[in-house]
Amino acid sequence: MLVGLRINTLVFNQTIHVRSERSLHEQIFYGFYPRIYKYSIEPQRFLNLCATRIGQLIDYTQFANELGISRHTIKEWISILKASFIITTLPPYFENLGKRVIKSPKLYFNDVGLACYLLGIRNKEQVAHHPLRGNLFENMIVSEVLKQLLNRGEATPLYFYRDTNQLEVDLIFQWGIELLAIEIKSSMIFNKNFLKGLIKFKNLASMHRPKGYVIYAGDHQQKVNEYEVLNYKSIVNLW
Repeated sequence: MLVGLRINTLVFNQTIHVRSERSLHEQIFYGFYPRIYKYSIEPQRFLNLCATRIGQLIDYTQFANELGISRHTIKEWISILKASFIITTLPPYFENLGKRVIKSPKLYFNDVGLACYLLGIRNKEQVAHHPLRGNLFENMIVSEVLKQLLNRGEATPLYFYRDTNQLEVDLIFQWGIELLAIEIKSSMIFNKNFLKGLIKFKNLASMHRPKGYVIYAGDHQQKVNEYEVLNYKSIVNLW
């Protein structure tokens, strides 16, 4: 019996030796578990439902209603998936930021390739046109940041921010004495509107002097005022 076994997926630079010219949609489709898409997996309906909720707030009541079971059972199942390192949940960041903060966690898969399989995606072309392409991209970035931190021996918790006014920052974490806030966009073209949430969050959390980043699918990297705009393969530049 194996106790406490943790299977970490590969990070970007480890996949270079496997295939150096993978496109964005290939990265999302294949994921970072070796050839997970080739195995004959028969996931239960609950896993499929989880895949449709990636990057979204976990609504235990909605899960329970769709599956015809109790909220308590849903919470237990999610705990099992977390303990098995299949999914990760991000708690909200609400330190001294008022009472309007959403307090439900968000759900992500530890490997985006498994999420693709559960969504019925069978090739990279389907990734490009899938309605959850943006969610899959966000999932890939969140899991990549988590892996990078783990590979550095950092047990740094990840958070997100969202309030009842729909102000949102996709990813927040502490790095040393710095607070990093990241907006994740699957667009190939940068838009200054991507900075809206980061600017408002910086004002709310001014005592922590957060550093803001946009991670997107475009190639052009730049600095816009005090915010860094990075291509998704440049996540390592966060550290």
